[in-house]
Amino acid sequence: MFAIFSQAQNDDFSVIFNLEDYKSSREKSYKQIEAAIAKFREIKDNINEGLKFYVTLQDAITNVKQQSNDFVMTRNIQCREMIEDVQRQVAGLSFQDKNTGGYNNYPSVGNQNQRSNTQTDPRPQAPYYQQPEQPPAPAYGQAPPPYGSAHHQSPPPYQIPPTSASPYPPPQ
Repeated sequence: MFAIFSQAQNDDFSVIFNLEDYKSSREKSYKQIEAAIAKFREIKDNINEGLKFYVTLQDAITNVKQQSNDFVMTRNIQCREMIEDVQRQVAGLSFQDKNTGGYNNYPSVGNQNQRSNTQTDPRPQAPYYQQPEQPPAPAYGQAPPPYGSAHHQSPPPYQIPPTSASPYPPPQ
């Protein structure tokens, strides 16, 4: 008796709440949620990949920026050194023109008691400053060294190769 009563109650419940529609609606909602989760994971993976790309790009840009700043700084140092060399040469030439026209015979500091300085180098020697000896700079046709090798070392300044005679005619 109880089984018949519970079956009747179940049938009434099924008619009132329409279980078949509920099952299909539940399946449909489940599939929508499953598709949304898959889409979320795809978007998350794409965002992570894009983030990785932009972090790598930022590192590359930072590296290029550092290299270009180093290049500019090196060129500025070379420019200042070349300007100073030219100014010393111009000052020496104008001093030579006003005096006897010979080379500057001032000894460097600490060498007052030695023989007078009769060089064939057309560059005058400053009385209180002596530039340290440096190898000549590479020719313009040569490629600069790669940035990775000597990253923080500035190249030597440009120097005019010494000549045996003055490139200017003697003053009259």
